[in-house]
Amino acid sequence: KPVIVSEVGGLKESMAHYDGTFFVPPRDSDAIKMQLIKHFGSEKIYSTPALGWDIISKLYLKVISEII
Repeated sequence: KPVIVSEVGGLKESMAHYDGTFFVPPRDSDAIKMQLIKHFGSEKIYSTPALGWDIISKLYLKVISEII
């Protein structure tokens, strides 16, 4: 499914690898509306990154253990 994300905080960096992510400027309701109209009812299949939570959690644990 497509994901519409505001370009705030670390969202752009954390969602950049997901093929179905569409970024909009912060507080831009017109941009959100256009993305909703563009993707509503779309049957396109977006690929997900090969990083599930099981892999991500192991990477976090590795980084944390290296820090401590």
